[in-house]
Amino acid sequence: MFYTNDEINNGIKKMSYDIERYCKEHDIKDLHIMGISKACFPFMMELMKSLHTLCSEFDFIDAKSYVGTDQKDVVEIKYCSCDPSRLKDKYILLIDTVWDSGKTLSAVYDYLEGCMVTDVMYAILINKLRKKVPIIGRKFIAFECSADKFIVGYGLDYNQKYRNLINIYDYEEECFGE
Repeated sequence: MFYTNDEINNGIKKMSYDIERYCKEHDIKDLHIMGISKACFPFMMELMKSLHTLCSEFDFIDAKSYVGTDQKDVVEIKYCSCDPSRLKDKYILLIDTVWDSGKTLSAVYDYLEGCMVTDVMYAILINKLRKKVPIIGRKFIAFECSADKFIVGYGLDYNQKYRNLINIYDYEEECFGE
């Protein structure tokens, strides 16, 4: 097991405190929260419950960068749940569960820049410590992970399975019977 549900929730609570403090220091009162793909759903909901002092709207953007355990070379933005014109002049908090290669966050950042947002910040549950495409903006990170493992649970999947697990596991180590 990589992270227990208690460890995850404690990391998210600390992150929410850091986000609220940063927004207060920079006079940001409203955030537009954008979750990347289905994987972010449990993380995004827990984080939103912990952001007590900020008003926010939320939407989802679907960006595909994996097929099974293989990462694709090109990130495909498939869907945005809101009209892009609604994002103009907004402060965006982009939610992603794993910062891996940086390709997905970079592609979504480029998309949001085209929507003429004011600023993009990132809430990332797990930062895999490896070489990646750099991203521009303030990053809030719950966990740093040096292991280069494929992980599942807490929204993360393998071919659409295991999203419902409340902990995060190393897929290979746990032998999920694939």
